Amino acid sequence: MDQQKHQELRLLASDQHARGVENHHIEENLQKAGATPEMTAHIMKEIKTIDFIRRKKRGFRSVTIGSFLLVFGFLITLLLYHSGSNINYAMYSVTIAGVVMLLWGMIDIMGW
Repeated sequence: MDQQKHQELRLLASDQHARGVENHHIEENLQKAGATPEMTAHIMKEIKTIDFIRRKKRGFRSVTIGSFLLVFGFLITLLLYHSGSNINYAMYSVTIAGVVMLLWGMIDIMGW
């Protein structure tokens, strides 16, 4: 019975987490549903681990996109420079977007 109750509470918490309910509200709802403090702590640890993994994946994706934008911006700027065209828009817009994505990803990875 204890294992079944734990599974029901885990499903309740996962459903609330998927709907975007904040962690402290999920914890309160688990306690209202009759979870012991140990069960609540265990379930919340699982949810925080899921959040941690998602944040790291999002961070690595942002770093990859930012790096690609920086290299792409460099190549476009190089081609425009050698063809005698105006490089300002290509250089600054793509480079700024790449730097922002790169820094945003690094912040997600570092956990700030």
